[in-house]
Amino acid sequence: MSEYVHSPQSDRPSTSFVFQRVPVDLAPDELYHLVFEELYRDWEVQFNQNWYEAELGGSFLLLRDGAFGADSALLGALRLMPHKAREAEGLQIRQVVVNPLHRRGGIGRALMETAEAIGRKEGHRRMWLKAREPAWGFYEKLGYRSVSGVYLSPLTKIPHRTMEKVL
Repeated sequence: MSEYVHSPQSDRPSTSFVFQRVPVDLAPDELYHLVFEELYRDWEVQFNQNWYEAELGGSFLLLRDGAFGADSALLGALRLMPHKAREAEGLQIRQVVVNPLHRRGGIGRALMETAEAIGRKEGHRRMWLKAREPAWGFYEKLGYRSVSGVYLSPLTKIPHRTMEKVL
């Protein structure tokens, strides 16, 4: 079952946003296609691979344009994975993706701020993620700091760093 989420107030485009949180196993196909096209296709990862099932569980936070039903455009999304193991305690953010038609409009920031608000509400003390090299500056502007050296993703073979933010 999905739930609609209220986002914190911040600098937002004038578009009306609707945040929806859905379990991974109920995520719409359009999300998997957007994630694949924007995060995996250029790195020779095959769509039929179970790249999206590597760690079942968690939920997706979807950001839609405010319309309901068939006319609702998916603007972006991210995956939330709670972890309780001491070395990975906190709420992990994965697969942050923004529809290329809506980049540079505050969608990524809106997703991240809403994810952090969810983390606080659920009692998490930190958020962490494995950031691709082109996104390091974006996450640093949001207050995330690097907690690892650079390493290559086993799936895409591109440089990543683990980054975290204390809530």
